[in-house]
Amino acid sequence: MGEAFRFLHTADLHLGSTFLGLRSRVPELARDLAEAPFAAWERIVDEALREAVDFVVISGDIFDAEAPSLGARLRFQAGLKRLAERQIPVFAIGGNHDPFPAAWSETVRYPENFHLFAADVPGEEIVQRNGQEVARVIGLSHGRLQETENLAGRFPKEHGARRTIALLHADIGAQPGSKPYAPAPLEELISRNGAVDYWALGHVHGFRILHESDPAVVYPGCPQGRSVHEPGKRGFALVAVDRTGRAKIEFKEAAALRFEILNFDALDGCTTFDQLTAQLREGAGRFIPAEGERGDKVLLRVILRGATPLNGELRKLGVEELFELFRMALAGCGGNVFLESVELETCGMYDAAALARSDDLAAEIAAAAAELRTEGTLRELLRKLRAGRYGIGDFSDEELDEIRSAAEMRLLDELTSGRGGGA
Repeated sequence: MGEAFRFLHTADLHLGSTFLGLRSRVPELARDLAEAPFAAWERIVDEALREAVDFVVISGDIFDAEAPSLGARLRFQAGLKRLAERQIPVFAIGGNHDPFPAAWSETVRYPENFHLFAADVPGEEIVQRNGQEVARVIGLSHGRLQETENLAGRFPKEHGARRTIALLHADIGAQPGSKPYAPAPLEELISRNGAVDYWALGHVHGFRILHESDPAVVYPGCPQGRSVHEPGKRGFALVAVDRTGRAKIEFKEAAALRFEILNFDALDGCTTFDQLTAQLREGAGRFIPAEGERGDKVLLRVILRGATPLNGELRKLGVEELFELFRMALAGCGGNVFLESVELETCGMYDAAALARSDDLAAEIAAAAAELRTEGTLRELLRKLRAGRYGIGDFSDEELDEIRSAAEMRLLDELTSGRGGGA
């Protein structure tokens, strides 16, 4: 048996993320967006100090770019100095965004408690507490932006006398939505004769425990989501290892600004825009913090789906006007919920199949829409319309389908508006 110890495991800080598109859509949050990754880093440091952990590990992508700004490096340095004051060592590796040595200019000197592992060969550091050795930390940085080699194969295959934590920035087991950098099968990590007790992973932005013990294989996720494609709570892992070597892994929230998605899939009961905005405010209400809870800001994407009698007017308005309408509706929701975007995926209250079988204009519209689905037909029509108009490029397949669907729905909405929604 060894000594019990605790450590904090984080990754994918992406310090210096710009959020450029978002900052233009929600200018009132421009400062919050720029500050969010740094605020998350400060919360991680706060938690490490509050919990008095024995050490901190950071598994890559500390910076968002191969040439991080001076401001990003100094803000990271400031957190390290706070940890150094309490003699908490920090072990880190470079990932695919901040490979070693390119992203680690010596023009900013980090305190002595910071240990950055190089590329090529895994490095090793011993953690001591009160003169006693409690753990071994090994790590290997990426040496380039797009590492395609299986780096896990370079780690030791024999168990040492100490509890071993291995830092690896990699796509383990082909994780959904992950780019295949430093790919390795999960089986390779868990069948190494106990050479590693805890694989401290980075690269995947969601909190995932791929294997609970012997060894534990853990992604802490990114502590600050960078877009609505990373919704929900984001944070890091607080790990307590008991004397038998078993790890208790606890998720801790760190995000200073959260992304969420609000789906409206049943709008058939909404016949007025007052009812629609009331539903919006009610849905957004779930993100308003209760008394005593931390009131972090929430960026909300609203998706409208399904059949609704409002479809015709929604389509006429378009997403830009809807965005302004919903933004004003959310203004009175408590001050912490902001609109990120609106997506319109609704249709009219008609039976398109029945209309297509009718013997009137609706059937002709349906037939014309079906013809436009034919490969090349709509593209050729739009090419002729664009002829002589400089700077208008070709449309993607998705854009063509959106144009066709919007035209078909617009015509059918107009045609059926006096039929009471029937076919």
